[in-house]
Amino acid sequence: MFGPETIVTERLRLRLATAADIDLLHDLWTDPEVRRYLWDGEVISRDTAAETIADFVDGIAKQRYGLWIAALADESSGVRGENVVGFGYLKEFGEPVELELGYGLDPQYWHRGYATEIARALLRFGFDRLGRTRLYARTDLPNGASVRVMERVGMRFDQQTDEGVFGGLLTFVLDRD
Repeated sequence: MFGPETIVTERLRLRLATAADIDLLHDLWTDPEVRRYLWDGEVISRDTAAETIADFVDGIAKQRYGLWIAALADESSGVRGENVVGFGYLKEFGEPVELELGYGLDPQYWHRGYATEIARALLRFGFDRLGRTRLYARTDLPNGASVRVMERVGMRFDQQTDEGVFGGLLTFVLDRD
């Protein structure tokens, strides 16, 4: 199920992002619906996308986790020979340092269960491959769709803070069974 760079689920193939994915991710991250909660509505520059990807690529080399591109597993059409539905990531946050799950989809793939599939795969990777005992996910207070994904994968509400531009940030947690 898990290769050094690829995670395969029932419907998706997740591969680690590389510097060659700048245009693909910049296009996705600047979509108004995607950037709404990911970048707090800001239209990021291509340079910002490149820096973000470079940080993830550096993290992959050091920690074995980072940013994955999610594509339909049974189709080979689309951008760069892939039918990309979205992305998922594991990254460090907080003090003490914890591991955070994140995900996002191209709006044309919303409401099909792909975000839940990405989240489950990355949680499993975090527990099984990385040996983590606890993983977190965070979202802006009004992002009900993301909250529903977190609940579907078994995460439980942990806390709400006043961080963020939307009046609060919700943190969910999942402990290894």
